[in-house]
Amino acid sequence: MTSHVKLWKDRVGLVDYDTQIKEVRCQLADQLKVLDLQLEQKSQQLQDLTDYLRRRGEIENEYARSLDKLAERFTSRIKRKEPSSHSVAKVWLALLSQTRQESRDHNGLSESCSNFLIQPLTHCLEYTQRLAKKSKDICSQLQDGLLKVTTELQTAWRTYYQYHSDYVCAEGKLKEAEKQEEKQKQSAAKKLERLIEKRQGKVQEINLKCIKARNDYLINLGAANASMNKYYFQDISTLIDCADVGYHQTLSRVMQAYLSRRWRTQKNLSTGLQQLQGVVSGLEQSQDRDLLLRDNYNSFSLPLRFTYQPHDGDQVSEVSGECEMRCELETRLKQIQTRLKAVTLETEEASKNMSAAQCSLLESVADDDLEPGGGGSCLDDGTENQTVKPSVARRRANLQEMENLYITASGQQIPIVVESCIRFINLNGLHHEGIFRVPGSQMEVNNLRDAFERGEDPLAEQRYDLDSVAGVLKLYFRVLENPLFPIDSTDQLLEYAQIINEAERAAQLKMVISSYPEPVIIVMRYLFAFLHHVSQYSDENMMQPYNLAVCFGPSLVRGARDDDVVTLQAQINSLVKSIILQHESIYPNQSEVQGPVYEKCMTQEQDDCEPLLEEGDVDAEYTHGKDEVEKMSSADSSTGMSAGQTRAERPRANSSGSIDQTRLTCGPAGGSITSGGKLMLQIPIGPQFKARRAPSPGLVRRDLQESSSSEDIRVQVDKVCFLIVHSSGARRRRRRRRNLSDSRSDTTMIRITAFLALLVVACSGESCTDPVITPSAYTTSDAVISSESVFIVELSLACANGAQSVTLYADVNGRQFPVTRGQDVGKYQVSWSLPHKQASSGTYQVKFFDEESYSSLRKAQRNNEDVNAIQPLFSVNIDHRGAWNGPWVSTEVVAALIGILFYYLAFSAKSTIQA
Repeated sequence: MTSHVKLWKDRVGLVDYDTQIKEVRCQLADQLKVLDLQLEQKSQQLQDLTDYLRRRGEIENEYARSLDKLAERFTSRIKRKEPSSHSVAKVWLALLSQTRQESRDHNGLSESCSNFLIQPLTHCLEYTQRLAKKSKDICSQLQDGLLKVTTELQTAWRTYYQYHSDYVCAEGKLKEAEKQEEKQKQSAAKKLERLIEKRQGKVQEINLKCIKARNDYLINLGAANASMNKYYFQDISTLIDCADVGYHQTLSRVMQAYLSRRWRTQKNLSTGLQQLQGVVSGLEQSQDRDLLLRDNYNSFSLPLRFTYQPHDGDQVSEVSGECEMRCELETRLKQIQTRLKAVTLETEEASKNMSAAQCSLLESVADDDLEPGGGGSCLDDGTENQTVKPSVARRRANLQEMENLYITASGQQIPIVVESCIRFINLNGLHHEGIFRVPGSQMEVNNLRDAFERGEDPLAEQRYDLDSVAGVLKLYFRVLENPLFPIDSTDQLLEYAQIINEAERAAQLKMVISSYPEPVIIVMRYLFAFLHHVSQYSDENMMQPYNLAVCFGPSLVRGARDDDVVTLQAQINSLVKSIILQHESIYPNQSEVQGPVYEKCMTQEQDDCEPLLEEGDVDAEYTHGKDEVEKMSSADSSTGMSAGQTRAERPRANSSGSIDQTRLTCGPAGGSITSGGKLMLQIPIGPQFKARRAPSPGLVRRDLQESSSSEDIRVQVDKVCFLIVHSSGARRRRRRRRNLSDSRSDTTMIRITAFLALLVVACSGESCTDPVITPSAYTTSDAVISSESVFIVELSLACANGAQSVTLYADVNGRQFPVTRGQDVGKYQVSWSLPHKQASSGTYQVKFFDEESYSSLRKAQRNNEDVNAIQPLFSVNIDHRGAWNGPWVSTEVVAALIGILFYYLAFSAKSTIQA
């Protein structure tokens, strides 16, 4: 048991030494890697610094040449002219002189960077690499010596352990022999004495070897520890210092030389700027005026007086008043005095106006956009001399105030670009797939923008591509100098947008947005209500709230820096998406902030419109409505005023409240709210849009009577117009909260707009009555060469009323497809495909709808109503026999088997013949 414990202890000690020495070896290897990495870093730093100085020298040289050419160009012009002593000319000469001096300073800096400073760095790189290599070799030698000492220590330790084990074993045997001697004193005494003597001698011999081995072990242990201390406390520091000899000193000398040159350049620049400042302070208008008059004395000197030249000896040289002429002269004198007094008053008034204009001009010249920084020298107090920086905060405040003043003066709370584009998309593009995501024609976008900037509304006159109109709306918000959401509130909005609880998030966002000016809130409320309406048709236009946020987020919300657009893109998209979904909870309603609100229902064709009056109410209210319309038309025709006498307000079909006042027409973009003012909520180019006079119903009625002689058409148009006016008026009265004084004018504008919209529909739309169809159908069923079954239906359509341009939609098992119109009149085709597994055999019913019935079908689907109650215009049945997967056995397999059989027979016959 004792020997086992000893062996275990020996093994543990051996393992400890081996582990420790292994760790030392790994540490020494890491030291060499660190030295190599340090050399690589120093080499890279020297190379980068060399490249920087070389490139800096090239830039400084190029800049110096450019400055020299600039100064020489204008100096040559001065040499061709006569020298002038005006203060402005002195400033000009001082500026050119300072430019030449700056060119010389930059040229000297270029020479220093390109020649003098690069050479020491190159030498430093060479001897740094050489010293690092030598230091690494020495470090390797020292590490080898250190490992040799540890190896000797390990050997001495093993020898000492071996001898000490032998000594302990011999000593144990000696004690055992002595115990046997005490037990057997009487028998075999001589034999035991010889055994004891032999073991005592062996113990002494092994003890001497053990002592010697212990001494060697202790000496090697002390040597190893001393070597370790010397290596780690002295050698490593010395090696690193040797490798860095001259490195820091060279860099210090190079940078000191660079700084010295830069300080010299800065000193010359400061001196030149001080001289230029002294010349600029000597600018004086009166002195230059006197010098101009003195230098051009002949041109500005008073000419000789006109002398009296009598005719034929007439010697009278004064005005004489004879008795006959006295009254006339006195009257003329009074008239002259009266006129002189009036002219004097006019002159004084003109002088005052001129002084005011001069003060205004001087104030505009000395605008606050240029604010001088520190007036001292950069060498005295470290501040920049005559630093010019824009007053961003004041400019923003002025722009915000200008917005509010303009909107208050013009009454235009929704920019015409936003209003017109949103109305166009509402009427034509809610079902358009990829709206705002698919880019439009750049040429058409530019044409629309130019038309809006000229004060026109092109969307009210002709139709444009929907993607181009959507591009104009996005472009309008993108080019605003200040985004719709102020930049200083972006961080707060993005922070609140991360709140998980929807109610709390909406409350925090509302708190921030409520601090905005009311005109901005009105535009935001209008825009986000429209975007929410677009997202409700996402099953058709594929524009979910997140997709709309991706399209509008970068234009509406911007970070404090340009690079924030990329880093904050995901957070901005999440913020805009939350506002689209919760816009009703975030923005105040009309009772809290008065202004226009977005309406989903702009014409009678929208699916979101409330139903018209029941047929039973038509006849009861038709006569009253028709009389109102005819009274209105007769009043307009009898009191028709020209555009020069009055300017009617442009009707707004999508605004909750119209402002009954004449819109002010502004001139080009300017800096204040005057005739040249500009609103930041407009595209910042071009004049303000001009108001247009809406055509009166009487004029439209006369045009209708002249264009059509059928009394039935006119009565039908009046009847349906009455229904739309009354239904639209009922909806608006339920949705509006206006003052009683504005309700009558709003109802009139609604009726006019509804009448015009109905007239357009009555003139352009066609419906089919008693359709007669000749259908033909075709389906594919081969599942071998295709993965889907194709269904094609072609038909010829003839209507009893002679309609030729009927728009059709097809519905197959709840899926809707557009019907393509052929080149021939009355030819239509619809096609779709299904996977073979879904295209089961049987009869498929294809229902065809016109625009009216298809609109009812879509509305029923959105409201989760029974779609079977919607009757189609007609339907066609298609018989499909299912998919054909080919024969049970493939012909290729049969051919391969027959080929194998023939080969076997031929091979067998050949073997028989050879045998």
